[in-house]
Amino acid sequence: MKKIFLFLIFFNVILVMCLFSKDSVINTSEEILLSFEEKEKIKELFPEWDKYSREEKEKIIRNHKKFKNMSDKEKEKLIAAYKEWEKLSPQMKEKIRKNYEKWKKLSSEEKEKIKENYKKYKNLHPTKKSKVREKIKKRK
Repeated sequence: MKKIFLFLIFFNVILVMCLFSKDSVINTSEEILLSFEEKEKIKELFPEWDKYSREEKEKIIRNHKKFKNMSDKEKEKLIAAYKEWEKLSPQMKEKIRKNYEKWKKLSSEEKEKIKENYKKYKNLHPTKKSKVREKIKKRK
């Protein structure tokens, strides 16, 4: 019985070493928390996994875990948003990223003011919306 127990411990240690060696699918601090199936799925989704930095890998794993715990409705919404993102040109994606960086740097008061203005804009009649857009274009 003792020999079987020692063999099982040895086997598990070898298995863990193989799964988490440098050639494994994932080599981050969170890798132990993923099942073999999850690792394989991530490997399929990210074929160049070995080229990512440790931070990028950990971000991918965190996002994978978040997605796994989302409701079906949240998953559908996220997938739809991703499909829309994929349709955008590289220039538009870059513009969105820059705007997002600007947004993160704004104070909460500035963000609230922008949100209020946007709500007002959304409630405008279409002809007034086009006039507002024209004014904005002239300012640029």
